[in-house]
Amino acid sequence: MKNVGLQTMKTLHSLVAGAWPTTSIFAGRIAFLLFFLGGAGLILLQPCAGAPFTFENTGSLNTGRFRHTATLLSNGTVLVAGGGDFASTSAELYEPPTGTWSTTGSLIHGHVGGTATLLPNGKVLIVGGYDGNFPRRYAELYDPASGTWTATGSLASPRSDHTATLLSNGNVLVVGGSAPSPLASAELYDPATGIWTANRQAHHQTL
Repeated sequence: MKNVGLQTMKTLHSLVAGAWPTTSIFAGRIAFLLFFLGGAGLILLQPCAGAPFTFENTGSLNTGRFRHTATLLSNGTVLVAGGGDFASTSAELYEPPTGTWSTTGSLIHGHVGGTATLLPNGKVLIVGGYDGNFPRRYAELYDPASGTWTATGSLASPRSDHTATLLSNGNVLVVGGSAPSPLASAELYDPATGIWTANRQAHHQTL
């Protein structure tokens, strides 16, 4: 069975390489998508000699979800939060050494299509996204030490499907997205104060 799986991966890699001979990044994205197509069940992708990846089953999420966030924490565990048709407020932690999932504190609000950013202090900032009906201004912080969420300053504009970038000064830049129309605005979050400030508008609306 292992040899069959390996041969399948070699065939997939040959097909992708033949269609896009100069776009190895695209092939990587195909593999990345396969990672998320398992519903609640996840598959680990590992490089191996002679094939781009091998697949290995690992523990399944307690709750099936999509358009969630996944954040590698400072302690090596992975925090998965929100997502789903009904804007789940549940969150889970994945332990790579054991391949198991455990529930952690629930979000205050549902977030579908929001962003998660690991801050320098080890906390995770979840921003925006749909709450099941409309894009929202909500932002909240996850503390790995206590496994709990606390509210922080809200965005000036509700948005989902935006980008969030940790800057070198520790602030977080949020750009674009939709509300539900495309947005050209940007905002900066200061973790020290929990306050958002409007930034110069982007030249074009971004999704």
